[in-house]
Amino acid sequence: MVGADGVSWGPDDEHRITVRWDDVEACLTLDNGIRCIIGTAGTMIWLTPWNWRGGEDLTRRVDAAVDPLRRIHGGEGETTVPHPNSDVGRVDVHWLATIAGAQWKGRRRDHLSLVVDTDGVFVLHGAHAGAHKQRHLEDARSADQHTLLVSDPRNLWIPQSQIAEVELRRQPWTPWGGLRMWALTIWLVDGPRHSIVLTSTDQVQVARTQFPRLLGARFRE
Repeated sequence: MVGADGVSWGPDDEHRITVRWDDVEACLTLDNGIRCIIGTAGTMIWLTPWNWRGGEDLTRRVDAAVDPLRRIHGGEGETTVPHPNSDVGRVDVHWLATIAGAQWKGRRRDHLSLVVDTDGVFVLHGAHAGAHKQRHLEDARSADQHTLLVSDPRNLWIPQSQIAEVELRRQPWTPWGGLRMWALTIWLVDGPRHSIVLTSTDQVQVARTQFPRLLGARFRE
């Protein structure tokens, strides 16, 4: 919780720790948005915006509340961390998930991947199989924005601020071999939309889990 009086963190009231703004001894600020609040008693609370639903506002709130003389600039900060699955390796801190093998609605042969980031969504074109697919997944979770976009001129970057709503809906029709498909529709604030077909239950589960982390109540099913 980040409020007018300070910051509290913990799984329950019994294990909660709190640092009041008046008791901040120092605040470590990193260029990637992370803030570490250090209280006069030595208590430390790390605020990592992309770990919180709607967390993009946390950095601004902390900076507004902490005395500028208490801030310690820590530089850019580490932008990659080890994935919990050791086989995956390191991932970019902004990466949430990759949905590979989706399709544009109405264009069965046009394969694409969706990379869900804490700042928005990449739409990456092209089919990837075998070793190429593994390299594609590695790039999707570790490459910077420029690298992902220049790999194909059709690739898109959709900032989360430009997304009005994302809707996941099961289709009433069964076009291919009786397999029920799900449509993921990305509505933009200026009106246009992107309609994408998810072709597996794994893709649907990733969408259900990660789009709410990016968009909160702007995701609906």
